[in-house]
Parts: sequence; C-alpha cells; structure tokens
Amino acid sequence: MTPERHKKETKFSESVIFVLYRDGKVLLERRPTNDTGYPGLLIVPGGKCENDETPRETLKREMEEELGLTEKGRIRFLGSFRHKSLNGHKYFSMAYLITDFKGEIQNIEPEKGVHIWLPIEEALREARLGATKYVLFIARKKLNEVEPSRD
Repeated sequence: MTPERHKKETKFSESVIFVLYRDGKVLLERRPTNDTGYPGLLIVPGGKCENDETPRETLKREMEEELGLTEKGRIRFLGSFRHKSLNGHKYFSMAYLITDFKGEIQNIEPEKGVHIWLPIEEALREARLGATKYVLFIARKKLNEVEPSRD
C-alpha cells in the first residue's frame, strides 16, 4: 500500500457529540432507517467540525442548527475517541455533557431523525451503537460525581 493510499484510508473527520441532560433524562436522536451512517439507531446529537472551527465553536453551532438551543456555560468535557459509522466513515470526536442550556428543543433538521428524551439508564439499555453507549456511560459517571462543597 502506498503512503498516499494509507493516508486516505485512515483519515478521520473531527466531530463533536454532546449529551444534553435535563430532569434525569438525556436527549437522543433516532436516525431514519434509510440513513447511511446510523440507520434506525439511537445516537447522541453532534456534527462535524467545519473549516477552522474549534470543538467549542462546533458545539455551539450544532446546538443552534439542530436543536435551536444555546448553552449557558455548564459544559463538561467527557473525552475524545475514535469511532466509525456503519458505512465506514471514521470520526475523531470530542464529547461533552451539557446540563444548562436555554431554549426549547426544536427538530430543525427533521430529515436527520426524531429527538427522544429518555432516562439515562433506559438510554444505555436502548442504545446499540458502541460510541453512543460509551458516551452515555461516561456522562452517567460524571453526573454521579459529587461536586466539592464551597463552604
């Protein structure tokens, strides 16, 4: 295999995924059955970084474009990891937990799927995609951590 061919085959798209958490539930997106990357699967919202965007800029843009929301500053970094869609597209994703946001959830891009609020334990049981389960597991762990008191 030539170095050029190897580079092409191992290229990862940078992306951001985020777990929105409110009132004991997380927001997931059920993709349509004809989706090429995640057909019929429950996934956490997110999207690709465009041009020279930072992950935080991508996060803000995706929240506004897909859901009509604005974050209010309570964002926790969950980690970064590599994963692959079912059609073989490779991603390097930065994952975030958002517990404070303003606006009402809107399905601005309905062709991408339907949004569903689920208790986190149910979401972990229902999710079939490894990347989604992984991010939900880390989010649950962060949510269960007790923050130090400021007395």
